[in-house]
Amino acid sequence: MSSENVSGWRGLSVNDLPGELQASLRTEFPKAGLIAEWLKSQFEQQADHTGSSKDEDQFAKWLIWQEINGDPNLRLRKWPSLHNFLFSTYSTKASLLAQRHCRLCASPDGQIHFIPIRITPVSRQAVTGEVFKAFQAAIADWFATRTVDIPKSSPRCVAVTFVLDPTKRDRDLDNMVKALQDAVSRALDFNDKYIQHLDLAKIYIPNDEEYVYIRMQVSAINSGGDVILPVTNHRWLSSGALDLKNYMPKT
Repeated sequence: MSSENVSGWRGLSVNDLPGELQASLRTEFPKAGLIAEWLKSQFEQQADHTGSSKDEDQFAKWLIWQEINGDPNLRLRKWPSLHNFLFSTYSTKASLLAQRHCRLCASPDGQIHFIPIRITPVSRQAVTGEVFKAFQAAIADWFATRTVDIPKSSPRCVAVTFVLDPTKRDRDLDNMVKALQDAVSRALDFNDKYIQHLDLAKIYIPNDEEYVYIRMQVSAINSGGDVILPVTNHRWLSSGALDLKNYMPKT
């Protein structure tokens, strides 16, 4: 594929890669560092040809342009399967990973809500009651002007991505999601017992601002329509079920 834009940029093709790197690109774990260096050299050549700047901001714009106009076999972006091995910037990586598709919860109601929230994540265990109330109020205010069209009693699949600065205090995933889950379910007026699949990730990005991505959709994981014979027939290979009575203190 070859494409020109007004600045004279050329869309790169996988065939432009040296043979060794073309072969590497066909493996599960390509030589990302070497291919990143090759991309930078290609950018610098195009910048020399067009007389454009070689600064970091221009390189980021060029990479994003390549994601859209370059050969998809370069795997800078292969949406929605996300078989990326290189992302143009940290922001691109966070955004694309946050939109990860859930193959477990595919539903006839295919509407997916992608919700970025510009708020610093808090740990439910670490904050005071006043701070948590303020966090709830802020989330409620954010959702007040936005619509998430999922019936209150519908089963939900929720993916949460916390974007954190590695130089700041780290927080446990389970405590952050507890605070966020309580605030979001309160703001959207649904009982969080309807969350049937919860997918969590935290991504470290050097940045002054921390924030949260939520991907929410109806879940069909418990619909039962995908089970041919609706019975259970487990064949446990272990010695038996664990009974808590056997582990209680002796009186």
